[in-house]
Amino acid sequence: MTTPSVLIIGSGIIGASVAYAATQRKLPKRVLTSLPVNSVSSTTVNSWAWINANTDNDKSYFYLRNASMQLWRSWMRMIPDLKATSIGGFVWDKNPDELRAFAKCHREWGYPVELLSADAVAVKLPYLREVPDLAIYVPTEMAVEPCDTVSALLAAAKVKPEQRYVQSLLIEGDRVYGVMTDDGPCTADEVILASGNGTPALLKSVGVSLEMTPNTGLLVKTQPLPKLLSQLLTAPDYHVRQTATEQLLIGSAFSYHQALKEDQCQQFAAELVARVERALHCPLPLEVASFSLGRRVIPKGGRPQIGRVKKLDGTEILGLYIAVMHSGISNAAAVADQGVAELATNMPSPLLAPFRPHAGIDQAADGIRQKAG
Repeated sequence: MTTPSVLIIGSGIIGASVAYAATQRKLPKRVLTSLPVNSVSSTTVNSWAWINANTDNDKSYFYLRNASMQLWRSWMRMIPDLKATSIGGFVWDKNPDELRAFAKCHREWGYPVELLSADAVAVKLPYLREVPDLAIYVPTEMAVEPCDTVSALLAAAKVKPEQRYVQSLLIEGDRVYGVMTDDGPCTADEVILASGNGTPALLKSVGVSLEMTPNTGLLVKTQPLPKLLSQLLTAPDYHVRQTATEQLLIGSAFSYHQALKEDQCQQFAAELVARVERALHCPLPLEVASFSLGRRVIPKGGRPQIGRVKKLDGTEILGLYIAVMHSGISNAAAVADQGVAELATNMPSPLLAPFRPHAGIDQAADGIRQKAG
């Protein structure tokens, strides 16, 4: 086999991880991005950045997330500037019966779950005012700082993303061979879409429809305060961790702010900080430093969409590979490693097999396919 060249569209956590995985396999690569790297508008930057396999999803999704956690630790040993800033996850956002069922199931799958009583939680988290009756603790869960992580991966990949607006995919027959940008065409053997919520528009340019159901999440940063939290806390109505800059990074329940408007953010940010101040013994009063409202990348059905896109007759569009999902940061390492391996070896990954795209050909858009030039 010849070594395929890859054109990566997107410089968020998925794009940066794919670039690093491509470097590991010595694949020629370029990264194109419509936004500057670590733009405040990107989904990656507006992430709580929890790396975990702590989910209600099925066993196949657990295996993907757990494999990714292990690979993240391996990458951290190889890349000096790649590091976790919070280690150990505490969760009590379910009722006690649900927590017990979760612990039993995940232990059977090999996840190192501990089920803690209120007394045990109080010992491990002495700064907690509101101690739950029961909590799950997973010592291997962690968080990273999104911007630092993207920068470390791109540096290790020895690639500098090119800021170009990508207008469309280029296709001839059933093979994608590049993209059209505002500066003209860029070509490669494989185009990898790591473009998050921008993926459906690019797929539509070759007659493919991918349905997304994104929602919004409010994140609030406080002013720095003395070191308080080294772990991640997930309660029913808030989640919080302390960043590398000693700020608390606070989010609300997963679906709480789906309908929140931008002009309401300041009020809700203040309420969320006040909620956490009531929950923790803080060394200083908490003050809002900044807040952001990000759009999570969620394909319809909630499961990742990874791999070749198939037409309605079951045949694949060659030269095109997509990686669209939430949570991108949890999944990025394994998806990038396994995805690039699939392209390099032409051998399917059992880990990714349950997550093949469910996109379909949009017959109305099919007529717009054309070769550039």
